Amino acid sequence: MGKRKDQIKVAEGLARGFSQRKAVKEAGYSASTAEKKAFAIVKRPLVQSALTEAVERIMAARNKQFEEIVRPYVDGLDAAVIVKSRTEGIACIAKDPETQEVIPDHDVRIKSADRIVALMGGVPREIEMPAPPPKGLTVIINKDTESGQVTQQTNNATMDRTKIQPTGTSTGDREPKVKIRRAT
Repeated sequence: MGKRKDQIKVAEGLARGFSQRKAVKEAGYSASTAEKKAFAIVKRPLVQSALTEAVERIMAARNKQFEEIVRPYVDGLDAAVIVKSRTEGIACIAKDPETQEVIPDHDVRIKSADRIVALMGGVPREIEMPAPPPKGLTVIINKDTESGQVTQQTNNATMDRTKIQPTGTSTGDREPKVKIRRAT
């Protein structure tokens, strides 16, 4: 499988609202492939392009603009806590009793921000994540040119430990000797 026609069918299934697995299976892939490789198939450039085109066709048919689809996420950035009264059957926005300021719903605001960042490509995919540092001791020595302060970074923790001071004079091609001493 994996032909162009099958990948376009996957995108059409996703545009109809199918889950990734169901869209891959409906496009003609085997059940085991749909189970194990649906995510990888959906992330293929051809599928993503076809999905974008299918969504644009659906939006045009329903007379919707992209801004209308994104609006709930943007509105979520200003979400307030809603208090519901069971006895009276009404809901209202919660306010601080002392200041009368609206109480923000941080959970909804954070979820909206996360969605917006993801839509804009700000969340790195697993393959874009840097590899973990190698095991053992990693020492990186940096020198701040303005203050002349030297720091040693060990496994991502910066501390003032080692100072490097050149001694002697430079003659021709040779660099001065470097004396390393422990800071006390």
